[in-house]
Amino acid sequence: MLLLMKKIFVIILFIFLWSNQVLAEANSEGDPMYYNEPSKRIYILRDGIGKKDHFEFIRYVKEGAESVFVNFPGGFGSNVIAPLIEKYKLPVFVGRHCYSACTIISTSSPTLYASDETMFMFHEGREQKGWNMEKYRTGRQWINALYRKAGATDEFIKLMNSEREKDTSKYDQKWEIWLSCKELKKYFTKNQINCN
Repeated sequence: MLLLMKKIFVIILFIFLWSNQVLAEANSEGDPMYYNEPSKRIYILRDGIGKKDHFEFIRYVKEGAESVFVNFPGGFGSNVIAPLIEKYKLPVFVGRHCYSACTIISTSSPTLYASDETMFMFHEGREQKGWNMEKYRTGRQWINALYRKAGATDEFIKLMNSEREKDTSKYDQKWEIWLSCKELKKYFTKNQINCN
């Protein structure tokens, strides 16, 4: 019986991911974020989130969004979007890749769905014009706090600190950590993470 339930879950997940890809390709406007009203799902795709795209996300949540699908290389606005996902308990479905801001948003969800092949990328905030040591430290504390709030274990924070120590770039922190869904589940224990 358990094996049959697992097979059914895998089939449903496959259909879901396939339909998301079809919907993504059907988005002729090319916007990185759009709302599918019949499914009540927000899609964040392609080139990432721009500096003002979080306003669009807020509008979609107010229109009744019930879930989010992400598959993008990062961007801005995670400090607004992640708290909304947490507040409204929006499940997040992740495509094949999830980088940077996508990872912050995904780990903030109370329920995360991804495949075994999904890869999550973590890194420090990239250098901004005019950064100094104080801004760098503030950014580092901010990212630690976000991941702690999302359920990051002490082991994960130690892993990040280890990567930080290896990186010698000034205020730019070019290190990256790549985790599979199963590895993510090991390091983030607060929320439900489904890897099938």
